[in-house]
Amino acid sequence: MKEPGPRDRRPLFGSASSYGQAIASTSAIDPESLERENDQSIDSLGQRTSLLRQVTAGIKDEVEKSHKALDAIAGDMGSARMGLGATVHRFKKVFEEPQKKQLLYWVVAFVAVLFVLYNVIKFSRR
Repeated sequence: MKEPGPRDRRPLFGSASSYGQAIASTSAIDPESLERENDQSIDSLGQRTSLLRQVTAGIKDEVEKSHKALDAIAGDMGSARMGLGATVHRFKKVFEEPQKKQLLYWVVAFVAVLFVLYNVIKFSRR
């Protein structure tokens, strides 16, 4: 027997006789059964496609909700940043003037005394 050469394609695609056998085996199958099998496959593919469409629509809705929430949070953070900046600016002004600085110390001391009294009264009732 002769070895196949580099240009011999029979090992890859089969010989003409194997092609004829393949045609003969497919002609023995009922065309109606093939049609039903194709219809079932198409229905299954349609069901999977609609399920995938529903999933992607759900993901899209969730992403839109997340973007709205993040936008709202970003707006709130911007407002808080501006308010904090104004508060820091006011504290800087207070610390620049010695009289206001002394008043701030008195307020902090008063709040500390109130806190201590609250805790003493709270724990003495137990």
